[in-house]
Amino acid sequence: MNVNLRFWLVLLLAIAISLVPIWYFMNGQAIHLISEIRPQLLLGLTALMLLSWLAEALRLQLICAGVALRIPLRSALPLVMAAEFAGAATPAASGMGAAYLVFLYRRGLNVGTAAAVLLAIAITDLLFMIAIFLFSLLYLLFFQNSLPDVRIILWLALITFGTAALLFAIWHFERRRIIRGIDRRFLRFSWYQRYRQRIALFFSRFLKSLELLRALPWRQRGKIFLSAAGYWTPRYLVLWALMQYVGGHVSVPYIIVSQTLLNLTSQLSFLPGGAGSVGAAYGLLFGTSLSQTDIAFSLLGWRLFTYYWYLFIGMPWFFYEWGWGKDHPGKHQRKSA
Repeated sequence: MNVNLRFWLVLLLAIAISLVPIWYFMNGQAIHLISEIRPQLLLGLTALMLLSWLAEALRLQLICAGVALRIPLRSALPLVMAAEFAGAATPAASGMGAAYLVFLYRRGLNVGTAAAVLLAIAITDLLFMIAIFLFSLLYLLFFQNSLPDVRIILWLALITFGTAALLFAIWHFERRRIIRGIDRRFLRFSWYQRYRQRIALFFSRFLKSLELLRALPWRQRGKIFLSAAGYWTPRYLVLWALMQYVGGHVSVPYIIVSQTLLNLTSQLSFLPGGAGSVGAAYGLLFGTSLSQTDIAFSLLGWRLFTYYWYLFIGMPWFFYEWGWGKDHPGKHQRKSA
């Protein structure tokens, strides 16, 4: 089967499956609620998503400035929108990273530096997620005592703490020492020997991205972190606004923890956008707090602005960026030495 045809078939299948949980919770009251939705809510949610993309474009611009690549905001914004489509259209958002690598390469970065920029974005995402997740988790634990499934929380907390400890440790060590140390300790494992070069390359690029961030002035690092917050916060506010609209009594910390789990579910799915699994997890997380009508309405609205939005709004920008080809007008934007 043609690769392009297979891609579109899988994407259409994922969209169809993602609608199954929505139809499962849908009833007459939910349809009535949807038919009478206020235009102000739709405009507000649209503004939040545009603000999220604008913040991401600003972050890309700031990080690229650290590798001597000038990208105007008007050029960074379409690139972000195109990459978001690639992420939404592929399993575990794997296409987003590939799209960034291709588009940044066309703008004059070599593959290694483009990968470092991509990982720097991922690291700042991770730092923000660690901070907001731990704050919300501690708030729920000590002030509300209303957590989702404890086992899931424990595993996610373990991963979060472990990642934070790893980032803190390697921030203070030189790159080659870390790679040599990892290599010595894992060399006795047969699976490591098989993928040794790939693992070393990944860690080299990962540490290079940390060095990129560490070399930036504190003020610029602060701007990058704030832009990461500006990218993620509107996405959490979308779900909060939908909960407020239906009159659901769900605290902000619980929404943050739950949406973090939903994002993780999407990343682990074998279908684009976590089709099916995200909707099922949504019902489990909010089933005790919301009625069936409210679940159907809020799930549809949340998926509309955090999944279908990336597909339908990002798609034309993806093909626009992709169609530029080798003679990309954004190429050679690197600052002269």
